[in-house]
Amino acid sequence: KLVAGNLNERLPFADKTFDIVFSTAVLEHLVDWDLALKEMYRILNDGGRLFLTTPAPAAKPVLEFLSYKLGLIEENEIRDHKKYFSRKELRSLFSELGFREIRVMPFQLGLNIIAVCKK
Repeated sequence: KLVAGNLNERLPFADKTFDIVFSTAVLEHLVDWDLALKEMYRILNDGGRLFLTTPAPAAKPVLEFLSYKLGLIEENEIRDHKKYFSRKELRSLFSELGFREIRVMPFQLGLNIIAVCKK
C-alpha cells in the first residue's frame, strides 16, 4: 500500500508502526530535517532499524563540479541540498533521539554516509 507523506511534516502513521525505515539521499533535501528524524524514530517499533544515506560534506564540491561544470547532474537537485551532515553530527543526532545501536560509516570513497541504527 502506497501512502503519500511529507517528511517536513508529521508522518501519517501511528507510533511504532514499522520494523524498518529506509531513507536514501533524502535528509539533505529537507527544510526540517530534525522533525523528519524524530518522525522516523517515532514510527519505528522497539528493536526496529533505520537505514539512512546522505552525502558527506566532502561530496559538496564534487557534486557541484559534476553538476555546474560538467552538467552530469541536474543543477536544481544539487542546489536543493540544504545541509551536508558529518558522521559525527549524525551519530550525535541519532544518540539524542534514543537509538541504542548506531553505526555511521562512509561509502563511495567517503563521499556518502550510511547509517544503520537500532531503536
